[in-house]
Amino acid sequence: MPAPSTFIAISGHSKDVTIYAPERAGLRPFKHDRGLATERTCPFCPGSAELPEPFDVVLLENKFPSLSTDTDWGTPQENRLLPGYGKQDVFLYSPDHHRRLHDTPVSNVAALLTLLGERVAGYYRDERIQHAFAFEVSGGVFGPTIEHPHGQVFGLPLIPPGVRLVPDGPCLTCEEIRQAATEGRLVARDELVSVYVPLTARAPLELWVVPNAHAPDLWMMPDHQVTAIAAALSRTMRAFASFGWPDFSYMIAYRHAPRPRQSGWHFRIEVCPAHRLNGAHKYFGAMEIALGVFLMPTDPRSAATLLRNRWDDIA
Repeated sequence: MPAPSTFIAISGHSKDVTIYAPERAGLRPFKHDRGLATERTCPFCPGSAELPEPFDVVLLENKFPSLSTDTDWGTPQENRLLPGYGKQDVFLYSPDHHRRLHDTPVSNVAALLTLLGERVAGYYRDERIQHAFAFEVSGGVFGPTIEHPHGQVFGLPLIPPGVRLVPDGPCLTCEEIRQAATEGRLVARDELVSVYVPLTARAPLELWVVPNAHAPDLWMMPDHQVTAIAAALSRTMRAFASFGWPDFSYMIAYRHAPRPRQSGWHFRIEVCPAHRLNGAHKYFGAMEIALGVFLMPTDPRSAATLLRNRWDDIA
């Protein structure tokens, strides 16, 4: 097996993907770690070497990437090893070290969505990028290494096994929105956006924020639709924050279409709080990690009822 600085391994058994980036170990300063950084030492606070000027929303090239466009290993090996080619950025939506998405102005959230759409469109101008994925994690369960609110965008040279290409024909997400309404899983809906508990939830209170109009990517949407999605995402996060859970932990996944550009793909935002209905943390176990089979103690209709009440209480 060749030994490039960064490479991607694909399992012949499960098609699972592992990115090996040994050069990344030890590069990031330890003082930036979660719980150790303060406003004076945080690399993402205004006035730092990274961000000397004030900002509201900003995108930065990741200084310690797992993937890079500067790779010297250019051909796949035996259909199971790929070069570690890719792109990676960090996004920030608040200059405040302690602010989170639920108390960030909607205008910042809308600006973030616009920025993510533009970045994804830019990634896909590189024909080697097959899938663009943006996400944010927060809280102790998911463990971001830097506490300042931020997320990442990856441009991958493959379509991961967890991303299923949608068939031609009627949109499955459009149909699921209709099913959520008839099955009692709908939390909120207006002319532009629906918010609902997915039938195959991975956590008891997972919600999807989905534009009603079919579009594969954010950058394809008009400004008023992006603003409506931002408002729904903001209200969703405020509803979750209103539970007052200690160490509020969540993952947000921004699901853009993979390459090839798929007309049947419907953009969505997946919000997955790592909490049970009683506020305790939800940890993922052997069935979920090894098999991708999620064990759920909560009926999705009960979760939707609870979240509808919270949603209605949020101004």
